[in-house]
Amino acid sequence: MTPPPIADANLRLALLDELRDDPDWVEDLEEAYEQARQAHPDWRSWEELSEDTYEPNPDLEAFVRALPLEVDKLGTLTSLTLDGDRDVYAWLGGETWYEDEELFVTRDLTGLERCEALEYLNIGQGLHQGCSLRPLRGMTKLRELWLCALGGYRDIETLLELPALEKIEIGNVATSDERETWKRVLAQWNARHQTRG
Repeated sequence: MTPPPIADANLRLALLDELRDDPDWVEDLEEAYEQARQAHPDWRSWEELSEDTYEPNPDLEAFVRALPLEVDKLGTLTSLTLDGDRDVYAWLGGETWYEDEELFVTRDLTGLERCEALEYLNIGQGLHQGCSLRPLRGMTKLRELWLCALGGYRDIETLLELPALEKIEIGNVATSDERETWKRVLAQWNARHQTRG
């Protein structure tokens, strides 16, 4: 069965960034951007973008989001951290991008199951809201999971279906609206894990 496509544009952006070997890869896009700008005369020049790093760059954002995502390579990732520590966010959203709470928020993890080789997954706080955890079911090699309970996650019981999971860290359970569900699921997971050990 073919995994579904990456449904959320912000998840796609994070994965696009993850697959780049160089964290400063956006800096190397000048030539490609200027070529694309010939078809978009309203876009600002690369020089203008580079001079104004404080404000959002919607022209560069349109260009970067249109870049191809090598989905076949997603299956080679063994470690993935989905948080705000990505230079691409400052390039596209400006240096104060984090002040816009909605700008790069992921609301759907569908397609993340393409990362089938993941052994470590950290879903950072603040950039994920209301996502279903069902896409994690395809991660049969996932051994370690970190996430924040304040993300309003759905289908939390999915965590009980991850066969290789050895370590789980869930932050802010006590202040989560779903704290009773988290407590129940974590208690079940701990009981099963102790039984296995």
